[in-house]
Amino acid sequence: MKYKIAVWGLGGAYARLLPSLLRQVERGEIEVVGVIDKAFQGITSLDGYRLCDAHELPDLDFDYLLISSHRFFDEIAAEAMGEYGVQREKIVPGRVFFIPGFEFGLYARVKESRISIVSNNCWGGVVSNALGLQGLSPFKNAYMRRPDYLRLLADIRRYCETCELEYVRDDVDARGVQHPVMRLGDVEIHFNHDTDHDKIRSDWARRLARMNWNNMLASFYTNNPDFEQRFNAIEGLATKVCFVPYASEYPHSVSLPMKPGHIDQFETVLESAQLNCGFYGINLLQLLLGESGASRLTLSGGLAS
Repeated sequence: MKYKIAVWGLGGAYARLLPSLLRQVERGEIEVVGVIDKAFQGITSLDGYRLCDAHELPDLDFDYLLISSHRFFDEIAAEAMGEYGVQREKIVPGRVFFIPGFEFGLYARVKESRISIVSNNCWGGVVSNALGLQGLSPFKNAYMRRPDYLRLLADIRRYCETCELEYVRDDVDARGVQHPVMRLGDVEIHFNHDTDHDKIRSDWARRLARMNWNNMLASFYTNNPDFEQRFNAIEGLATKVCFVPYASEYPHSVSLPMKPGHIDQFETVLESAQLNCGFYGINLLQLLLGESGASRLTLSGGLAS
């Protein structure tokens, strides 16, 4: 399928994006139906594409609106939705075109799948932010100790649908940040990105209502083979991934050796979903789609799983 794309923004961000944009056009992944910018007057086309005013956006036939600017992404997205009725699901950040091995068709499949990510750290939230996906998981901006996380996954739907989120105590994370610890049944969840208990509960309820139980990815990281084995053995999870810093034979494990200079494994895991770190080590879109070939690394013992 060839997707129809409208591009908003023609500054420096557009110039940097253009080679990747043209590559997708040449591959037959996309067709650019118009480029939008308020500053240009008296020009009908740019790079062979129709130049439009923002007011023409409702009349354009497009599948996705690509916003080239990272700096002004939020402001432009808000205007596109508020002034011109563009649905949030149709908005794409230009930064995704810089994902190694990017294919717009794969990205569209991920976006349209409405994936919910349940992680034992902030990886799910980092992925959502990097790809411009709506957060469809109440576990965004939270982390869990490994035993709690594994216990949760074994019966996650019951925990989420029958247990109330209750404040337990404050704790301090590895960065020295004090934060609330909430209990869901017998599982403790650390919310280290907020301190307001009421807001945590409100965000939890709002995101839980959006949870897509038909497409849930469980992501986990550990350097302990016992925890890795227990995670891979959990049944009832259609899509799951376990990041380990060593070569592994388990079907749901991906080898991701720690990068030089990192002190903790979680740093390396988070960088696998960060654009400014080159999406270290993995083919992120394939991984989210549950496809093989998720690793981009070759270890001394052979290809990473």
